[in-house]
Amino acid sequence: PWPEDIGARIVLDLVLPAGETTPLVARAREAGCHVLTGRQLWCHQGARQMSLLLDTDIRPARIEGYLTSDEGEI
Repeated sequence: PWPEDIGARIVLDLVLPAGETTPLVARAREAGCHVLTGRQLWCHQGARQMSLLLDTDIRPARIEGYLTSDEGEI
């Protein structure tokens, strides 16, 4: 639920949608909120986790690149 008077400035969505966006993200953007999508969250989390496991610096953009390229599944 999204009450009309929520007054939020930042919205975090944890969902990885099958389509372009979720209703929460769409509504938050319409309301002018700063939005962190599930995809952004999981790319940041995955980059940090792999950086720690591999003792190297992996950036979220690298993970995002795998999701938008034809390099295969992650």
